[in-house]
Amino acid sequence: MRKLLLILSILLILPTADSFGNEEIKNSIVKIYTQSIRPYYSDPRTMNSPNSKAGSGCVIEGHRIITNAHVVSDHTLILVRKYGEAKRYKANLKFISNDVD
Repeated sequence: MRKLLLILSILLILPTADSFGNEEIKNSIVKIYTQSIRPYYSDPRTMNSPNSKAGSGCVIEGHRIITNAHVVSDHTLILVRKYGEAKRYKANLKFISNDVD
């Protein structure tokens, strides 16, 4: 456990992608914007108010994006913005695992 904490501490003090100027790293970072409506479980006919969330993600092989489940859970809309760009792109959820969020 101490080794893991040490590794995480070292990673936190490393220079950012801007410091390296590494375009590959910059191109793999995305911002994810979602709109969601959580069900009101005690009365299934009623829905909670809509909620907007944002999180980050990383582009992986096959032009897929990996992120935390809580960013996209109960989504009604997912938009993705590339690093350094203003345009947002619509995205579709393929897989989710709330158990390992």
